[in-house]
Amino acid sequence: MVSTTPSCRYEGQFADWVTSFSGSTFCCLENCDLCCRRTSGVGLTAGDHQRIGKDIPNFAFAEKRDHPIFPYRLGVNEKGCVFLSSDGACQIYPVRPLLCRLYPLQPHIKWDGRLLWCQERCPGVNSPSGTRVNRNHLEALVREILTSEGEVFFDTLREYVLQVKKPFTPLFGYRWGVVYTDWPAKERMWTMLWELFYHDSLKILTPRGRLECVLHDLLPPFEEAVASGASWLPRHMIFSVDEEYLVGAYKQYQAMLPELASQSVKAETVHQNDLEKRGKLIYGSKDGGTSRCSRQDSITVQRCNGEPVEVKVDRVMGMVPLGCDAVNEEEKYLEELARREGRYGNEIADLTVDSEILFQFMVADALELKATAFAISGKRSEVGVEEMREAICVVERTLRGLLRIVQTRGVF
Repeated sequence: MVSTTPSCRYEGQFADWVTSFSGSTFCCLENCDLCCRRTSGVGLTAGDHQRIGKDIPNFAFAEKRDHPIFPYRLGVNEKGCVFLSSDGACQIYPVRPLLCRLYPLQPHIKWDGRLLWCQERCPGVNSPSGTRVNRNHLEALVREILTSEGEVFFDTLREYVLQVKKPFTPLFGYRWGVVYTDWPAKERMWTMLWELFYHDSLKILTPRGRLECVLHDLLPPFEEAVASGASWLPRHMIFSVDEEYLVGAYKQYQAMLPELASQSVKAETVHQNDLEKRGKLIYGSKDGGTSRCSRQDSITVQRCNGEPVEVKVDRVMGMVPLGCDAVNEEEKYLEELARREGRYGNEIADLTVDSEILFQFMVADALELKATAFAISGKRSEVGVEEMREAICVVERTLRGLLRIVQTRGVF
């Protein structure tokens, strides 16, 4: 239960907060300890460390690290959190860390300084028995933070995040360099990209296939059109475009879009059929990287509870059809990820849009593979919403690994 405290400037200041999600519900499911079984411990504020240390003296439960908001990291062992008991209970529940109390929600800061609530995915999110995550719930979380950490928490969070969300941010890489823009224009660019994603011609494909079309066929010509009008800003030593020019270039680009989309769908269909016949499968490994295997191999994916599911690669490549509800759930999650705005570390807040689309594609690829494996294991004729929700919970825990892959590959 969250605490209450007298109102202060932050409650009024965050009256216009935004969320990366909408219409969400949540409840902690009975006998679920998935969030406590992470391979790396949660961050601890200085207050967390002091409160836990007072209850558990002379026990090295955390390691020091260089972070302005969470200067400690809670320890883990082979089962997960060092305070997770053998029967799945938290041994320090009354003084559990702030991030545990806020879970599955986490506070972040948008480029314009507003509070941005992001939601991690776990089995309790969107549970039919969950309660609505509404304004009252979020206001209570703000008071919880203020009670335990004070206003300095939000001050430090804003300063830490906004140091990289500068007036100019990379839009996309080009053959002669990088084209920059401001954050409002970059948000408008994302709106345009989602319009491409939902283009009528692409709707016969799964979200993964649509993102592959956007990444390789639809985005490059648009970038070409935008780059041709980029202006050199001597003061900043960069090429840049503003929102007005971006919108104008998109209107011109839309004239060629129907033909581009039609050709892209045909090419993607041939590509998928070719992969199904003789291609190789790339899927996520336990360390967050990727593994490659042929049609003759078997792969093992883990369920939310850690139970392994083994399936033949040729069956996964056959791709059990995705049901409409599963597609809607996947689309909703992918859009939610796009709105998290660098939640997974300030070093990736400045990813170009083509790198962000690559990240989205890799997430969709992992989602559809795992959901298909779960459907095959359950002997289902199509992937349903429950298989997709479980795949989302599993993939959520590998997002940092997928981002590392995108960062090392660079701009596509």
